[in-house]
Amino acid sequence: MKPVPPIDSHEFNRKFNACYQPRPHLHWYNRCRSPCHSRLVLNLFPQRYHRLVEQGDNREEFWGLYVVERFSFFRVLAYNICCMLPSIVFFFMWLFAWKHPGDLQNASVPIMATITALTVFWGFLIFDSEKYRK
Repeated sequence: MKPVPPIDSHEFNRKFNACYQPRPHLHWYNRCRSPCHSRLVLNLFPQRYHRLVEQGDNREEFWGLYVVERFSFFRVLAYNICCMLPSIVFFFMWLFAWKHPGDLQNASVPIMATITALTVFWGFLIFDSEKYRK
């Protein structure tokens, strides 16, 4: 690879991460609505128009962006609660609004079905992602 990238890291951070704040936003309104970059800078990024042959003997020069995934426990929890919300609403509606005060077994069937489905989903997702980490 060439020792100098087509765009400097300081210029990249100034133009593309100018509106980035490491702490989460507590409100929906974001003050950085204007684009922080121009087409001239975007054209400096290398663009591939053909596929990289990994098994070939040829050495190719290419640049890329290094992406890091960060999982948020609270976002995953929020998604799970959103999936569970209809079952929880049904549970309380069955017991109180639809006048079945002692029928906990029938009220909890949708909750148990949702928990089972979420467990299977996360089990397959975690099991499948372990294959790619090695």
